[in-house]
Amino acid sequence: MIQVGDVWVHPEHKDEYVESLRQGVEVSAGTGGIPVPELRLASITSAAWGLSKKYWLPFLVLHCVVWLPLTFFEGWLETVMNTSGDEFRDLGRTLRIHNALDNIFGAVPTTAMLCLCSAVFHGRRLTVGGAVAESLSLWPRMFGLNFLIGLGTGLGLILLVIPGLIIWVRTNFASCHLIDGSTIWGSIEEGMAATKGHFWRISGYFIAMGVMLSLPQVGAFVLSAIVSPEGGFHWSIDSLTEFVFGLPLVFLIPFEYAFYMAVLNRRTE
Repeated sequence: MIQVGDVWVHPEHKDEYVESLRQGVEVSAGTGGIPVPELRLASITSAAWGLSKKYWLPFLVLHCVVWLPLTFFEGWLETVMNTSGDEFRDLGRTLRIHNALDNIFGAVPTTAMLCLCSAVFHGRRLTVGGAVAESLSLWPRMFGLNFLIGLGTGLGLILLVIPGLIIWVRTNFASCHLIDGSTIWGSIEEGMAATKGHFWRISGYFIAMGVMLSLPQVGAFVLSAIVSPEGGFHWSIDSLTEFVFGLPLVFLIPFEYAFYMAVLNRRTE
């Protein structure tokens, strides 16, 4: 990404942007009135909150349409498949199923939300329908990107743990680069370059925000274990509880894009 005036433009689209200016088509940044944040947790969180307020209903609908049935499907599948009595093995199977569903189906609403966030900062006018259309067109590349990152992170965690964490942090913004016009491999390279020198900041901010947003879900789980210590409620009730109290985690999507913009802004200073 390069900055032309107050607008961020991918190098591949620079000529198109310059041509639009010559034709008198004005493109301004921040159509939603949200400034590019500074590389501080408070500033990033404030920008993410602004994005969430602007698009709270589309974010909620996109998430619910895909993840509500998927959460129920996961809950039912756990009751059918996790019967070995080995909790560690069952947990591993559950995580693999969740990751597979996330990469195949969950990528659609996540990418659409990121497209809406991108449009705000880059001065593009984008409808929710347009964001979904862009998400579907990006799905093959996003799936390939997530597969490569997941493979690298998984192998790193299995071998020495630390390399897996490094890959996870250094490729954290690769999906944002992909949405803004990069290829799969270009997104990984640009993500690695953008996060260079920010390892502890990125890992610390994401972990802190993730833990805070997970507290309602953890609290609901603990309360369920206290109220029904013999094995919880019916899988459908457990699934609905997990979904409802997990809704705050959707905030991580605008937080990721705001963080990405803050990192890009720092690199140009």
